Amino acid sequence: MLLNDCTEIHMKENMRIYGMFVVGICLLLNSTFAGAQTLPTVETVLKEYATFEAEIMKKTETEMNLRWEKLIADLQALQANLTKAGDLNGALAVRDKFNALTSARSGVYLTVFSDPGNLKSFSKFKAGDTLLFRVTGRDDGREIWGTDVYTLDSLLALVAVHTGTLKHGEIGIVKVTFAPGQPKYAGSLKNGVNSKEWPSYDLSYKMESLAYISPLNFLPTLPCSYKTILK
Repeated sequence: MLLNDCTEIHMKENMRIYGMFVVGICLLLNSTFAGAQTLPTVETVLKEYATFEAEIMKKTETEMNLRWEKLIADLQALQANLTKAGDLNGALAVRDKFNALTSARSGVYLTVFSDPGNLKSFSKFKAGDTLLFRVTGRDDGREIWGTDVYTLDSLLALVAVHTGTLKHGEIGIVKVTFAPGQPKYAGSLKNGVNSKEWPSYDLSYKMESLAYISPLNFLPTLPCSYKTILK
């Protein structure tokens, strides 16, 4: 009888230990699965970012549109006041800037090319053609000839500083307009850059900064080559 009681007690104890073991395993598995379920998937992370980006872009676009409307209203008021005051030259200057701004905001996508150094390889272009380049301004070079209108072999980086379009070390997008060759190019010292005189050149170019254009209007900067531009 005592043996049976001992055997029964051992069996119950073993069952209790086994039961605790099973419960422990179940709790461990549940904890593991629960942890796995809380880890985000790649799709979830990307979706959250896309939602955040869309919200920021929408907010930014709304704010920029409001600022744009105010800018246009301010320019129109300034032009009217200058006209009323008899300053026709000032009014015409404001009108030209207004037209440049509105044309730039037409939604046309613009291609920007990396700095080729100079434009000697662009001799096939004709006067009036325009291109955009991403340039870093420099004031420590000598390869520049002309003032306002420059020879084709003048470095864009030096011309950018000479014209005041960029400062030394400043990176920006500049607009280059090809111009007819000049019988003579005048040298000058401007903004720390000393351009030299030159007798004549077959083709020239001018440089200016762009009126404001949203970064959304720019395609990614492309490597600059003559073949690339002609495509």
